[in-house]
Amino acid sequence: MQEPPSSSILYQNTGGTVFLIDIPTSIALGQELSPLQQSQGPVQQRFSSKLDSITGNKPKQIPANDDVAGSLWKKGEGKKQLLSSPPMESPFPVSTEPKSDVARERVLRQISAPERHYRCLIEGLVLEGLREISEGQRGKGWCLSRRVVNQGGLPPLSSYRKRGRETRGEKVSIETAKFSCSFVAEMPHGIPGPPVILSSTSQNIFEGISELHHGVVKNPSNLEAALIVPCCKSNAENEKHAQSIDESHCTFNVPPESNFLLGTLPLGQQLQNAGLSSTSPIPGMPRDKRFNLILLDPPWPNRSVRRSRHYQTHSYADMDVLTQYLCDVLRAHLHGPRYIPDAYTNTTEASTQNSRRTIGAIWVTNSEKSRKVAYESLRGAGLSICEEWIWIKTTINGEPITPLNGLWRKPYEILVIGERTLHSFRGTPASTGPTTGGDGGPKADDSITRRVIAAVPDIHSRKPNLREIFEKIFFVPNSSSGTASEQGMYSSLEVFARNLTAGWWACGDEVLKFNSTEWWAD
Repeated sequence: MQEPPSSSILYQNTGGTVFLIDIPTSIALGQELSPLQQSQGPVQQRFSSKLDSITGNKPKQIPANDDVAGSLWKKGEGKKQLLSSPPMESPFPVSTEPKSDVARERVLRQISAPERHYRCLIEGLVLEGLREISEGQRGKGWCLSRRVVNQGGLPPLSSYRKRGRETRGEKVSIETAKFSCSFVAEMPHGIPGPPVILSSTSQNIFEGISELHHGVVKNPSNLEAALIVPCCKSNAENEKHAQSIDESHCTFNVPPESNFLLGTLPLGQQLQNAGLSSTSPIPGMPRDKRFNLILLDPPWPNRSVRRSRHYQTHSYADMDVLTQYLCDVLRAHLHGPRYIPDAYTNTTEASTQNSRRTIGAIWVTNSEKSRKVAYESLRGAGLSICEEWIWIKTTINGEPITPLNGLWRKPYEILVIGERTLHSFRGTPASTGPTTGGDGGPKADDSITRRVIAAVPDIHSRKPNLREIFEKIFFVPNSSSGTASEQGMYSSLEVFARNLTAGWWACGDEVLKFNSTEWWAD
């Protein structure tokens, strides 16, 4: 049996500014603790606080059964593979671009000069990055071999999943358009209840999805846990025809030392009516829980219908509300800057926490306005814009999947990153980040660090898991100060997540999407 890869990074230049990453491998490796996380010791030792204690509610637990649990890490059988779409062999045909030079010029006139300059800068960086990777790969493929889903882009679904039923009066169904279980429910507001504690040595069986909406669900073990919930209504007819527990339940693998909050986050009018002034902007999250890294992928305007089913699609008129929400999340749940006492941590923990960096990161579309929202949210939370990571989507031969200079569709997405520093925390004007244009967006001539991350795209909405790169850039210990264990320790939260990551927290209504056993194969 071929040894599974130990890294999702297929290429990295010496300066650490250009990467080639394999998306399925990045997600698969994200299901286990990284070497850096393992060096930190058990999670209870790393972050010792009352909120991280392992006391709490426990679901019905029965001895584990591999046939039911669908464990990703069966002893002696190696790791399971994530089901993926076939890698692209050639770019998409160009069909939406202006048909003539006159039409193209007409569209260009509608784009501000600073934005045109910014796009040219990004295109130049991408071209140079692709050239570096091409030379470094020397004829190698731009992705690893994949375990491809069934024709049509869906994992195998049994008949009960295609039907969808009502369970205990709640909407709990499998929708083929969403590729996985859809658990739609509002998160509870007010003071969060005790956490639900999963066992890694037993199957964790829940009678209804509502049991997962009362607060944090935790897997405190350094092994993964199997979470099982009903997927169809239990009645005499269904019981008569049921073949096994697999035909009436959905199973999810919860990575080691991960925590999640399952439910719809309050946006738009929901946010205004939530009354969150004394609680967390993330319902169910302890208000005083703090992280070194918060990664957000908001539901921007005109995104896939699959996301707008659950999150209100925001028009540009609602951008102020979305900006405020993102800012509130960062303000409430990021640690203070390094070497600044944090009012929400005790004295012992503060000295260790403040030796680490504090990072906020927001995925944006290629809309100038969405980038402005990200900049304003990060700055409003006391962060200084420090980096932009450009995910360029390529074919297996390194070609952009659409023209780089396309006006309507770009082959890249950008992750805007800010850091809470001494100056930004105090609001010093000289350190609030790169200069801006008249609309508040970034100018092309700023001095922030930009990195190019190439990857062959996968299933729709599946982004690369960037834990490995985040650790390399921001959290790898520096021998010049402090101990390696102190500097390497960090805590992370992913907001609007679509899968869980070992050692991280996650929240949103799709946090379990790609952790369903449907998506994994031997």
